[in-house]
Amino acid sequence: MKATLIKLFGLSMAICCLGAADISDDEVCFPNACGEKGQFCQTPSYEIWNEYCAGKGLKPMSASGVYSGICYHEAANRDPLHPHHGVVIIDKINGKHHFGGQFAFYAERNLYRNLDIKEAKNRMPWFSADSHQVKWKKDHARVVLNSEAGIYYQIDYFLKKSLDDNNKLLLVSYWKGTEYRVFCELKRNE
Repeated sequence: MKATLIKLFGLSMAICCLGAADISDDEVCFPNACGEKGQFCQTPSYEIWNEYCAGKGLKPMSASGVYSGICYHEAANRDPLHPHHGVVIIDKINGKHHFGGQFAFYAERNLYRNLDIKEAKNRMPWFSADSHQVKWKKDHARVVLNSEAGIYYQIDYFLKKSLDDNNKLLLVSYWKGTEYRVFCELKRNE
């Protein structure tokens, strides 16, 4: 526990010193979620982070999509080596793309793998809120939730496509500054 707290403090200090309280929308791999040498992540998270940094941009999507798969949570209250499952929906509403997501902790299988757009919308009716709008950048997409609650409680999601698989969405997320980080590999549901 003490080692985990020291790692989190070190990561928090490194990111705060670099100005992560105001993460630039145009930065591709900033802030470095795992530290310069991966010292702040376990191997599964670090591998997803590396793939994210190597990945190609995520351009505005013309069609809606549901993506689901494995997520690793780097946080004091989660085992960072235990895979969980997550789902993301990106859909166009009134000409703008919106984002929704959900996690299934400790599920033995991906409970979301068969969801289509309609079913995902039913499970996540909150995703269409204006605060869930996707901001498309040059090399990635970003969603900021709870921005009115201040930097500590806002949730930042960064999304990119895999360099090797156009149907794989890579997600890196920050909550409570750097105390809670999420790394996901999500495949497009067919």
